[in-house]
Amino acid sequence: MLCAVDTRDEAVLQTDVTFLTVGTPKTADGRIDLRHVVRACEEIGRALKKKKAYHLIIIKSTVVPGTTRDVVKPILERTAELSAGSDFGLCMNPEFYDRARQSQTLCVPIAL
Repeated sequence: MLCAVDTRDEAVLQTDVTFLTVGTPKTADGRIDLRHVVRACEEIGRALKKKKAYHLIIIKSTVVPGTTRDVVKPILERTAELSAGSDFGLCMNPEFYDRARQSQTLCVPIAL
C-alpha cells in the first residue's frame, strides 16, 4: 500500500523502508551541500529510536562516494542510538541527475 504522510517520523514508524531523496545543491565552491541530507538523517534517526521493528533506509540523493558510510551512518547511529546492520538496514541506490540532458534522460530509461 502506498500512502503519503506529513512527517518523517510518521514515515518511519508506519513503514518498513525509507527512501531518502532530498536535494543536494552545489555550494559556492562547487561541492555538494549535504545540509538537507544531514537534517533528514537526524529526523529519521530520532524516529528509528522509537521504532520496535527493523527498518531499511535507502539513500537515493545524489552524494559523493563514501557519504553513506562517513556521514549518513554515523548520524543515524548517533541519533537512533542503534547500530546499522543489526538494528536497521542502510544502503545506497545512487541516482545521478544531469540537468543538461534532462529531456533525454526522461525519455530514455537507463538499463543495466
